[in-house]
Amino acid sequence: MLRTIRFFGFCFFAAAISSLSADILRDKESATLGVGVSYFQPFGYFGEEFNPGIAAELNGRLPFSKFREVALSERTNLLLGANFRYANWNLKEKSTNAMINLSLGIGPGIVYYLSPWFQPMAFVDVGIFYNRLALSERNTTYNAVNPFASVKAGFFTEISNQVFAEFSVSVPFYYLGQDNLSGTVLTFAMNYQSLPVIIADSPAEKLYLEGKRLYESRMYNAADDSFVKALEVDPNHSRAKQYRAKIAAQEKAEKARAALQIAENWLALNLMLEAANLLPELESEVAGIRQTLAEQIPKLVKEGIAAYEQKRYAQCELLMERVLLASPTDESAKIYLPRARSRRKALERLQ
Repeated sequence: MLRTIRFFGFCFFAAAISSLSADILRDKESATLGVGVSYFQPFGYFGEEFNPGIAAELNGRLPFSKFREVALSERTNLLLGANFRYANWNLKEKSTNAMINLSLGIGPGIVYYLSPWFQPMAFVDVGIFYNRLALSERNTTYNAVNPFASVKAGFFTEISNQVFAEFSVSVPFYYLGQDNLSGTVLTFAMNYQSLPVIIADSPAEKLYLEGKRLYESRMYNAADDSFVKALEVDPNHSRAKQYRAKIAAQEKAEKARAALQIAENWLALNLMLEAANLLPELESEVAGIRQTLAEQIPKLVKEGIAAYEQKRYAQCELLMERVLLASPTDESAKIYLPRARSRRKALERLQ
C-alpha cells in the first residue's frame, strides 16, 4: 500500500515539474492507447459472497472530431473510447472457487482542460461481457454472455506531451438475471498518445499542424503566420482559429506582465483575466495580481457605498465592478453593484 502511495506521489511530482501542454486528443489524427490496473469492490449478492478483485485494463480513445466537428468551448473536448477489462474474484469461503469476467465496451466521453495536471473527465461505456464461474468442489462451471453498462469519472494528469496518467472511479452494471453483478472500480492507467505527423490529408491541415508545433515551442509569431495561411486555404478551419485566439491571449498576458512592472495593477488584472479565459494555466498569475490588490478592496468598497448613498450610481458601479474583479466573492460589491445599476438605468429612462 505504501509503495502505491509513493508511486502516485511520484506521478504528481513528475507532472508538476514537466513541460506540459494540456492538449490531450485535440487533433483528429491523434489516438491514445493505455494500460491500467483496477481494484473492483463488488456489492450486493456478489459483495457478500466474493472477495474484492484485481482487474487488468486496456483502453483506446479517439477525438470525436475525427468523425464530426462539434463546436464546444476551448477547454472542452469530446472523445470516443473503447475499453477491455479482465477481472478475477474468489469466493470468500473457498478460494479455489473463482469467477472470471471479460468485458468489452465502447462509448462517448468528455474532458475539461482545467490545467495540465488536473483535467476532469467522464465516460459512459456499453458493451458485452463474458462471465465464467468455476466451482471446483462440484467440478462445474457456469458461463454467461450478456450486456453491461458503466459510468466513469476521474481526471487525467499529463506527464509529458505524449504520456498521461489516468485516475478514475467507475460503477459498472453486469446483467446476469436474478443476481446482477455491480460494484465500485478504482483504476489507475498510463496512456500513450500518438501525435499527428506533418503529412496531412489537406494543405490547410499541414499548415495547421506546423503552426501547432511552433506554438508549442512558444514561437508565437511564426505560429500565427502558419495559422493565417491555413485559414486562407480553409476559412472554416476551427482549430486554426482557436490557436490564433490563444496567441492573442498570450500577447495579452505579456502586456499584463509589462503593466505589472510599472505598477499598473488594475490594467494588468483586466488583461490577465481576458487571457486566462483561453489559457487556464494563467490562473495562478491572476491569483497573484488579486493578492497584490487585496489591500485596496476595503477602501474601494467604502467609496462605492458612499457613492451609492450620494446617488452617484455610475461611480458606484465602476468601483464595485473593480472590487469584484479583484475579489469575486465580496458580498458588499455583490449587493451594491446590481442596486446601483438598476437605479442608474431607471434614472436614464426618466430623462
